Amino acid sequence: MSGVFINMENEVFRGDVLDIGFENYGIVYSVCKSFQDEIAVDYVDNIKEQEKAFKESYDSCVMFFSLREVLFTYSKKRLLKNVSRLLKSNGDLYIWDVEKNFKESITKKVIVALPDKKVKEIEIKESNPLKDTTMSSTLTIVSECFDVLDTKCSNGIYYIKGRKKIAVRR
Repeated sequence: MSGVFINMENEVFRGDVLDIGFENYGIVYSVCKSFQDEIAVDYVDNIKEQEKAFKESYDSCVMFFSLREVLFTYSKKRLLKNVSRLLKSNGDLYIWDVEKNFKESITKKVIVALPDKKVKEIEIKESNPLKDTTMSSTLTIVSECFDVLDTKCSNGIYYIKGRKKIAVRR
């Protein structure tokens, strides 16, 4: 099994943070807690309900190995469009995910360095041959609602940072 190291010791998410994840690793909360005295990290499992209640109320959204859980491209587009509605006009999106092509099966050990010298180890398994979670396919989807500010890819793990696009009214 291949392993990869992610250093989040100095990662800072602005303001109120929306953590979209199918598994709660506690990583986003740990990062936010170390840099803010008062934190608001909300976890979402039903984004439609969240959208009704909290439209344009978050400064940041973090998807830590969660976009890969969404099977179809259409569903990913819909999810990111909903996330965009939840973010304030200058809201940021942070994505960490695994690089996997159709028909591939992968297992990765991910070691995450957190603030306060803590380390969290997680295992990512993806065996669904129908899933495409490559950075290039994700960038295509992300760029519909977000301006891409930064990308990184190393050892089969990628990072994307985007900022909500400002809608032009006509």
